[in-house]
Amino acid sequence: MTPSSPSSATVRTRGCAGLSGSFDVIAATVADVSDADDETTAAPEAKERRSPAFLATAVALPVAVIACFIAFLVLAQQKQGDAREAAEAGHVKSIAAPSSGDAACSTLLGALPADLDGFRRTDDTAPAGFARWSSEKSGAVEVRCGTDRPAELTATAKLQIINGVQWLQAVPAGAPAPDGGSYWTAVDHRPYVTLWVPDGAGTSAVQATSDAIREHLQAASLDLGR
Repeated sequence: MTPSSPSSATVRTRGCAGLSGSFDVIAATVADVSDADDETTAAPEAKERRSPAFLATAVALPVAVIACFIAFLVLAQQKQGDAREAAEAGHVKSIAAPSSGDAACSTLLGALPADLDGFRRTDDTAPAGFARWSSEKSGAVEVRCGTDRPAELTATAKLQIINGVQWLQAVPAGAPAPDGGSYWTAVDHRPYVTLWVPDGAGTSAVQATSDAIREHLQAASLDLGR
């Protein structure tokens, strides 16, 4: 608001009518000022009325963030626990292995190396006929000696020969789904030997197991289930 404009209008206006007009301008200006003051006065009152809501939001927001963070930590710990349990259970550790107690299985596992191309043997408390090589990057390589004949071993089955041993890629009965790896069973020696190889582990596990099988287990003809 600038009072100079109404004053100038008063000087230039002559007569009662002019004065009356000046008074009207001044009155209107005063009214505008009064309205502006009312708005200015109302603003702090509105702020005061809104302040409890602002306070509640300011308190609730950090609490919500902390709650979400705690929930995230709990979920992460649960996933880690599930992963540890899954790793402990393994892929071939719990499948049927009726011949795992054979002396041939003990001889085979004793001949397997302590290291497999970055995987270190960690089966100190394993059941009979089981061996495991662990790696933080790629999971674990697992061997189970004395397993059942694979049902997929038929006349049309596709076999792979690795270091003189014939292998069949198939999921054993009762084994977890092959998520992140593959199952292999040596089918031309007895007892049967099943191998779990995680993705990215390379071929060293299959090669080393093949060498031990060829040297320590009895060669046998293929049982095609006919």
